Amino acid sequence: MEVIAFYEVAMTHNAFGRASKIGDNAGANYGVMQANRHGSCLHILKLGGNKKLADRYYKSDKMTIDPEIARWFGSASGIDAQCKYFDKMVWVLGKRLVSDLPGIDSWDTMGVPYQRLLLFGVDTIVQNGGLYSPTNKPFWRSPDGSDSAKLRELYTGERW
Repeated sequence: MEVIAFYEVAMTHNAFGRASKIGDNAGANYGVMQANRHGSCLHILKLGGNKKLADRYYKSDKMTIDPEIARWFGSASGIDAQCKYFDKMVWVLGKRLVSDLPGIDSWDTMGVPYQRLLLFGVDTIVQNGGLYSPTNKPFWRSPDGSDSAKLRELYTGERW
């Protein structure tokens, strides 16, 4: 399976720094999560519960840098130094979408009541160090930019 790095731009520097392993409530998924020196890089290996496979992937060198992510952080080299073991980058909700999500007003208030994210392309949410799928439905980013409308349609009123 591919190894994916999820990026989120509002966490504090040590929000997830103490968590080296997640996935206790993730069913078959095994997760490894770290916070880099930017305090904004969540690494999650989704490898079907196989820790040996996860360890092997984690030590391999299969990463490419998404230019859009590099521009967001302002430094491709800084990302490369911290996040170089991943096959694919998945862009997490941009700031323009946050106000469209129930219970989240802005990146500044994301920590209340939960530190939670919607991830594009993967049916999981990160919340307080746990990896789980509340709906078993994938999240995605549409080419025409209508993400927020679709997310509202799917999730308004739901507690996740």
